[in-house]
Amino acid sequence: MAGAYRALSFDGDGTLWDFETAMSLALEDAARLLRASGARRPDGPVTARWLREVRDSVARLDAYRADSTSRIRRSTTSCWSG
Repeated sequence: MAGAYRALSFDGDGTLWDFETAMSLALEDAARLLRASGARRPDGPVTARWLREVRDSVARLDAYRADSTSRIRRSTTSCWSG
């Protein structure tokens, strides 16, 4: 997939992009790729809905409230096995 992206932009205040739609599409892609690689959640297949639930539950933890999204993202990857 090297070279597939031509630009990367950031929109911290949500004025340029529809973040919810972009995140939903990204979670669908991530779930599909994880399933294809053999990753499974403890009780079934990896789904976009489950990935969002994991993301949201980690973000609510006191230990991560003031943390960057990068640390939260890295923490969520420990929730599935592959």
